[in-house]
Amino acid sequence: MPTPALLWAYTDSGWKPVLVDTLGHVQVDALSCANPGNLDTALSKWLPVAKARLTNVALPVAYDSFLPVHVTPTTSPSYLVVYICITIPAVFEWQRWVGGVAHSEVCNSGVPLVAGSAYMFATSWRAGDSMNFRCNATGGTITCLDLLEVVR
Repeated sequence: MPTPALLWAYTDSGWKPVLVDTLGHVQVDALSCANPGNLDTALSKWLPVAKARLTNVALPVAYDSFLPVHVTPTTSPSYLVVYICITIPAVFEWQRWVGGVAHSEVCNSGVPLVAGSAYMFATSWRAGDSMNFRCNATGGTITCLDLLEVVR
């Protein structure tokens, strides 16, 4: 059974600590003791921004970037949500570029994605980061790669 928690929520007057009950509903604005509504209202302020989308595109050669240009955050910090479906089994990863240095981050614990199955991954990113995506296989098709940034 979840327990009540104190978390930060963004309101019209900025970030405020709020008390959330076991169902995820905001009960008390901890600073003003006013009830700003439920958690759904607070979360509705988070809006996705489309960053890139590929559909039915041939996979590039193994370890080549999927996108011609790296994607970068619109707002910092924020979250990047990655939806991927490919037609062959392959290990999927992204390269995060920070200060001109690439860092490879393998997804799905390095286990190849199942052909034709959909996967979603999320990561935080900040100003100065740029990202691109690749896999360890050649051939096949990117059925869908959809990148959404979740920002305030």
